[in-house]
Parts: sequence; C-alpha cells; structure tokens
Amino acid sequence: MAVEVRERMSVQFAKLGPRDVWVVTVAVPGAPATVWVDTQTRAVLRVRYDISDRNLSFTDERVTPLAG
Repeated sequence: MAVEVRERMSVQFAKLGPRDVWVVTVAVPGAPATVWVDTQTRAVLRVRYDISDRNLSFTDERVTPLAG
C-alpha cells in the first residue's frame, strides 16, 4: 500500500484548535485514505476514507485532548 506525504500545513480542528499537521495519502485498496498527523506528537488527528464503489466518504476526527 503506497503512502505519500502531500503537504505540511496548519489546520483548525473542532475540538483541538489549530494544529500543524502533515497531510498523508494512503492507497488503501477500495478505500483510499487521507490522514492528518500532528507534526509534534505524531498522533493521528483525522482520517477520511473515500469509497468510490459506494459513492461514500466519511471522516473520523479525534476529539480527545493530546498529551504533551
């Protein structure tokens, strides 16, 4: 499965506020994903899956505070 860092940017999260993140694409077969990774803690903050066979996209965003 191919993984590629697309860009580094600042993103506003609903519960966590602004965070500096890497935006990473992951070629998951049948459900490619985009992952937002905190540059300081390396925690996954958000994942979006795009399932084209079902014309479906869904996002899971972290809502718990980050340690440190």
